[in-house]
Amino acid sequence: MIKNTQDIANFLGIDIKFNNHIKDFQIDSRQVTKNSLFFGLQGSKEDGSKYADHALKQGASLALIKKTSNSKANNTQSKIQSVKDPAQALIILA
Repeated sequence: MIKNTQDIANFLGIDIKFNNHIKDFQIDSRQVTKNSLFFGLQGSKEDGSKYADHALKQGASLALIKKTSNSKANNTQSKIQSVKDPAQALIILA
């Protein structure tokens, strides 16, 4: 069961230097609330990665986006982390 950002780091093999609580998973930044984990999924018309900042402003503990989608990603202190495939990360964590 995923409870915090360190659980996410362990499951996905990424380096995160903070440990925030995770309450739920969201793929729509408008549905994000405090302690959500946001997945920036690639759609047919939109790249969800571009909504990572909005998700954080809504209170997300972490946003997972596709690699190279955001220059702020992958600083281990950043709440925006990049993964090869956010949809696959969602499947792994679900």
